[in-house]
Amino acid sequence: MNQVFKGILATLLLFMMSAHAGITTRIAKIYPPDEYNPNFEILAYYDGRVFEVSPDSQDVLETLKSARMFDSSVDIETSSNYLVIDKNAPEMITAAKLNSSASLEYFSENSTLENFEPSDVESMDRATQMFNHLYPRTRRKTECFNRAHIWNRQLDKSFGVKSEKIFIFYTRKYRRAYRRWKWWFHTAPLIRVNGDPIVMDREFTTNPITEKSWEWQFSAPNREDETHRCTKIDEMSDYYDRYNTNNIFCNTLIAPMYYWEPSELKKREDQRRYKTDWVNWELRLAARDVYGRWRDVYEELMID
Repeated sequence: MNQVFKGILATLLLFMMSAHAGITTRIAKIYPPDEYNPNFEILAYYDGRVFEVSPDSQDVLETLKSARMFDSSVDIETSSNYLVIDKNAPEMITAAKLNSSASLEYFSENSTLENFEPSDVESMDRATQMFNHLYPRTRRKTECFNRAHIWNRQLDKSFGVKSEKIFIFYTRKYRRAYRRWKWWFHTAPLIRVNGDPIVMDREFTTNPITEKSWEWQFSAPNREDETHRCTKIDEMSDYYDRYNTNNIFCNTLIAPMYYWEPSELKKREDQRRYKTDWVNWELRLAARDVYGRWRDVYEELMID
């Protein structure tokens, strides 16, 4: 074999099998192997990503199960050997270690149902003005729930608008049908304009758009097929439901602006733990993820 070709092939294989460290995340769900996938499917909160674990990696799997059971952070290493062949394929987790740092969280001690009323914006012109005010991200790779959290807080502090978040969740049926293996959710702020839901996704749209248009943009590639539309849900258990994940393509869920990411929605449902205000450490972490000059953003948006 030509020596030059051997060198190119070796470099390519090294790139395909490259490992990535430094990911710290919590685990939302672990699906066992089935007739569609011989590996365990791992839904992580990190960037809404989907990873996989080989059944042969029992130590890794047990660590991830422990992290899921105790809602602990876990440090993982991944191998990107699939990415050159299929850029949408999930990465394989090759190592995992429980993170000893304590989980910070805030929930209201009030045991009654939350009483959140979203604001009503008077016009799309006003919505566009607010949209253009939202800071675009400055870091190359950022997490959607961090961007959304900053934008929700901006809408509140700069305009006095009580907004919501809209989440889109992709099911196992969706990932199998479209081979979109890499993510399981996306989120963005949602406001009400004369009662109509309007999404403010500063990262992926150039202006405020209707809830339906946003769903179409982030759901099935075959947008002509109405059977592939998302189903609205009220609780996270509706998404994890076995029938739903195996028979429905995707779900959308709308929640008050204070909820940072899906784990808090799960606690709201399971434990009746409600978010009723902003939390500075969440805003700080969100700003650090999204912006190069994050301290300026955080100091502007923090709660005094």
